[in-house]
Amino acid sequence: MDRHLKLGINDIADPAAGEHPPARNHIDALLAFARSWDARAPLMIHCWAGISRSMASAFIVLCDRLNPGRELEIARAMRRRAPHAAPNSLLVTHADAILRRGGAMVAALNSMGPARIVEEGVLSDFPLVGL
Repeated sequence: MDRHLKLGINDIADPAAGEHPPARNHIDALLAFARSWDARAPLMIHCWAGISRSMASAFIVLCDRLNPGRELEIARAMRRRAPHAAPNSLLVTHADAILRRGGAMVAALNSMGPARIVEEGVLSDFPLVGL
């Protein structure tokens, strides 16, 4: 397994709003990479500020790993563990469609409420067991 994946995307929630928005192919790459991870060691996900793209990616990986029906639980755990998390909605929207969650991931994201305003995020951990 290649031990690094770099997705060259900007933190854009509207694909018409700028250059290099998240696209479905980015989610495909993220899921393929995360599915090759054996979970014996931590998986580090980061972006420039640790607030939006990385939190969306962590949310997506957790939703994929923990299976359908746990989206709200994962979103609530993310809010508890990372009050600054503001997951990129376009990444989550693409993942919701790819994972065939019927809007459950987007609804869970919307249920998180506002994030604590920070200039950059802090390290947050999300175990696969005991969210």
